[in-house]
Amino acid sequence: MLDCARRLPPHESLAVADSALRCGDVRRDELLSAAGALTGPGAGRARLVVAHASPLAANAFESGLRGWCLEAGYRGLRPQVEVRSPGRLAVVDIADPRWRVGFEADGYEVHGTRRAFARDLVRHNWLQSAGWVTRRFAWEHVMSAGPWVVEQVRGAFREAALRRPA
Repeated sequence: MLDCARRLPPHESLAVADSALRCGDVRRDELLSAAGALTGPGAGRARLVVAHASPLAANAFESGLRGWCLEAGYRGLRPQVEVRSPGRLAVVDIADPRWRVGFEADGYEVHGTRRAFARDLVRHNWLQSAGWVTRRFAWEHVMSAGPWVVEQVRGAFREAALRRPA
């Protein structure tokens, strides 16, 4: 796992680290300790990936999206963030609650039915009306259009900054 974190970009290696934690193959404290001891080429990248690895990521798709967020320069994003209001609960795939920015990894297998599509629109609109800035991504975006994903992530944070009170 550390070799992947050292050599691969975050949008690839974070999926490996998240999976190792999620499956229980390694404990977070072990991973942090091992990454902290690394030296040489790629050690900084490995420490960055390990610092942001989480067993909460639902799958490699979400991990890859979070990796692109790291590559865009954003470090406060967490997986599976609950957003609540009276009578409402939404779990956002990746979010920074301080900025009220969220990113969704919308796979066709889960979101590809008419019912799921309608449910997603209601949820997306509710988040927007609650003051959240959101962006939604398909598998193809995360796997094949990284620079565009980075641009969208940065744009979401720019939009959130404009909404923040002075």
